Amino acid sequence: MNDYYCFENKVFVVIKPGFESLSPKVIKMFMDEGFLLCKSRPKLLTRLEAQKLYRVHQKEDFFNNLVKYMSSGISTGLLFQHRYDMKTAFEKVQSIKDAVREKYSESDMRNVIHSSDNLENMEREARIYF
Repeated sequence: MNDYYCFENKVFVVIKPGFESLSPKVIKMFMDEGFLLCKSRPKLLTRLEAQKLYRVHQKEDFFNNLVKYMSSGISTGLLFQHRYDMKTAFEKVQSIKDAVREKYSESDMRNVIHSSDNLENMEREARIYF
């Protein structure tokens, strides 16, 4: 079944383990930019799910540590609806992600938030949570 329609006009974001307390602030930042929260799901990722989430980085030296971290505690998948064209939506998400990371990150890996960077990755990644 093709459920592409489920992801039309949406973007996907993950609040990483250890940063659940920042979820309300992150959600507010998105809502202040015109996004509407559609779905939220806390989840303890399995190692395999974390590998799928970050498969674009599988050849990087940090991949195994990232997978270990992402499967070490609860993360929260967020699906936001928007009214923008996809290019603008992903640009706005990147801007919010940069602001969140600048303010709250503890390290390159423990940087609070993950977001999809294109429609194909978003659909694949969001299915891990929803």
